[in-house]
Amino acid sequence: MKEQLRRGRLMFISFIILDLLCLAAANVLAVFLYLRFGEIKYSLADYSVIVAYMAVIDVLVTIGFNTLDKVMRRRKKKELTESLKHVVLCIVILALFLFSTKQGATFSRVTVFLAYSFYLILIILCRIVWKELLKQRQKGQAASTALLVTTAGYADEGLGVVEHSGVTVKGMFITDKTNEGLIRDIPVIVDRNDATAFLCWEWIDKVYICGPDNIDVPEALLIACKQMGIPVYTAPAAKSLDFEVIKIRTALQKNDTNTGLSFFEGEHDIPFRITRFYTIFESEQDKQKGFHAHKQSWHLLFCPYGRIDVMVDTGRDRKTITLDDPSVGLILQPRIWREILWKKSGSVLCVAASGHYDVEKLRNDYGEYQKFLQEKDWASVIESAEIMGEEIL
Repeated sequence: MKEQLRRGRLMFISFIILDLLCLAAANVLAVFLYLRFGEIKYSLADYSVIVAYMAVIDVLVTIGFNTLDKVMRRRKKKELTESLKHVVLCIVILALFLFSTKQGATFSRVTVFLAYSFYLILIILCRIVWKELLKQRQKGQAASTALLVTTAGYADEGLGVVEHSGVTVKGMFITDKTNEGLIRDIPVIVDRNDATAFLCWEWIDKVYICGPDNIDVPEALLIACKQMGIPVYTAPAAKSLDFEVIKIRTALQKNDTNTGLSFFEGEHDIPFRITRFYTIFESEQDKQKGFHAHKQSWHLLFCPYGRIDVMVDTGRDRKTITLDDPSVGLILQPRIWREILWKKSGSVLCVAASGHYDVEKLRNDYGEYQKFLQEKDWASVIESAEIMGEEIL
């Protein structure tokens, strides 16, 4: 609900107002028919009380049960079932309220059920018409639009690939970023629920995924794409590295060749915001550490003193990187297995991480790690999504 109100703005509220107008019209129609053909036992003024009850319950059901979830992109069959669910919930809650307050005999049950029957028909028809009007308005503002799913290190490259195909990128969901903002005037989304709401209310035509092979694409986002009929494409990335050796900016004092300064800045020199920093020291030679992978966090490893070997395993390939220079750093993307060997006693390992410490993010068993990689084959969760124009069966 929070994400829909944030992204949907006035459109989401317009559906609430539309429902209330349909409810009022349904009640007027029901009372008119009952006055004409039935033996009504109360005045219209009395009936206005139950109409007020129905309006309040309608809003509470909408908010409490989120019955307008993805309403902009729901297909007609889904709209029918969700509207029926909404009306049934309203009837049940109204009945319980009238029974508990002993007001059930005050109002005509026939009129209430008749009003809700008209209400169901009206909201189905009016929602479909209103969505079509909003859709035409949205479509008239831009050509084909897309949401880019990427990582911080691939954002610029992904934008270039998608925009080269003539598609307008309206938003980016960056899986390993922790703060929202703008990149080249395009809004950056970091909350997974918010990304799903963005698809719905911004009327996105396509979703492009550009990043490393192990990019953590939320299953909920892909399932939402399937439900809303949004094709998903992979944008080919030139990079295929899951890790990268970088140069850390280093300067030596002009008058003192034994003193140096090395420094880096998060989201400037390295492609993530630093949330945690730690050091490992006083380790003996040939001491081994690591033997784990992090599900979400990026890491920068560097050795300001000594020599340390880092064995990196992507699930497909293994490579050993030697850190023995304070100007050399190793960036590890999420879900990369690492084993660390101290080649010199007293060597110091410094680590900057994008996420807070969470033991649940660690995989200390290599067999479990391989199983985890296989389970996160995100492409398999969509039965009929388009990937570069081909169907996934």
